Amino acid sequence: MADIWPERSKTGAVRLALRSAAPVVPVAMVGTHRIVGRRRLVRSLLISLLLRPEVLIEVGHPIDVVALAETATPGPDEVRRLADEVMARLIELVAELRGEVAPHPTGVEPVDGARDPG
Repeated sequence: MADIWPERSKTGAVRLALRSAAPVVPVAMVGTHRIVGRRRLVRSLLISLLLRPEVLIEVGHPIDVVALAETATPGPDEVRRLADEVMARLIELVAELRGEVAPHPTGVEPVDGARDPG
C-alpha cells in the first residue's frame, strides 16, 4: 500500500475557495491505510487497536488560490491549473513524509478512470 499516491484532484475545493476567498490548507497523511484499509474494515480496526500503527500528518501553509488566479473569473482551464497547483503542494508534503519522490507532481491518474465533471 505504500506505493499508492494521491490521484489527480478534482476542482471542487478550488472552485469553492475562489468563490469564498478562503484559503486551501493542504493536509498530508501517510499510514492511514494501516488503520482503515479498503478491505476487512472490522479486522483492520481491531488489529489497529492492538498494534497502534504509525500515522504521519503534515499540515502545509494555506494556499490563496484567488491570488494565484490570473483572472478575476477563472475559466475551466484556469481552475484546472489551480487545482493542479494545490495538489502539487499536497503531494510535496506526502513525498516529504515518505522520504520518496512522487511518481507524478500533480497526482496519478484515477485508477477507476473517474473524470472531473468540471
